[in-house]
Amino acid sequence: MMLKAAVIGLAALLSANNANSQETTESDTRWSISVGANYRQNLMGPEVDRDMEEMNAGYRPVFAGFKPIGVDPNFFNMTLTLKRDFPITDELGMRSVLWLAGMGGLDKDLYDETYALCIPPPSGRQVGDARITFNSGLVGYFNASLGAEFYYRPLDWLYVHTGVLAGVAYLQTDAQLQTILIAEPDVAEDLRNIGIPSHVNVLTESSGVGWSATLYAGLEFRFYDLGVYANAGYVFEEIELQSNSDVYLDEVLDEEKERQTLQQNWGPFAELGLTYYF
Repeated sequence: MMLKAAVIGLAALLSANNANSQETTESDTRWSISVGANYRQNLMGPEVDRDMEEMNAGYRPVFAGFKPIGVDPNFFNMTLTLKRDFPITDELGMRSVLWLAGMGGLDKDLYDETYALCIPPPSGRQVGDARITFNSGLVGYFNASLGAEFYYRPLDWLYVHTGVLAGVAYLQTDAQLQTILIAEPDVAEDLRNIGIPSHVNVLTESSGVGWSATLYAGLEFRFYDLGVYANAGYVFEEIELQSNSDVYLDEVLDEEKERQTLQQNWGPFAELGLTYYF
């Protein structure tokens, strides 16, 4: 009788332990969704540097103290991340990752300078002023990447992780370069007669698709089903851009240009966000 009771008790204990183990495993192998903000500082690559140099080449010999036109490669992304945990031990595990990032509608007044217009340039008789402006806009950026993440949990509420992502990226931008001569009407007319327009307006639209790879590491502080994370890493990205430019001279379309540029968006990033586990 006692032997039978012991067997029944042992079976009940094993059953309870198995149920607890299964419950722990199910709670560990959970899904999570994160929303964050990502700040990127990119190296634009030699093709963009070449474009800027060509843009500046015509102004350097004309205006004394000319400040070169440049681009600002910093921008924010909003990110959405979906993960699935796969524990290896109580402290170690890995995750599958789907990472989405996007942003659009950002305009920057990158350059606005006024120079003395002299004949002969750059230091002759001043006949007016020349205002040069350059604006760039991020119409849209989207990145969809898949990857894997490894984590270590030294404390119940602290996770240390590192991961790698690979995917595709889409970029669409626009830019406007203007040169406006500010001079008396008779002077402006004389300049037009020798081939110097009063208003040059170059409108450029670019778009393209390319590949993206990301390496990152970070920390997450978890409280029940919520987490707060901070990541830092490096993005490798190359996008084949198709650019179309319309050149207007005194409000009249003078030329249409097309070109392809391999844009390298390489650089570090930092990301902060919130995570919900379910």
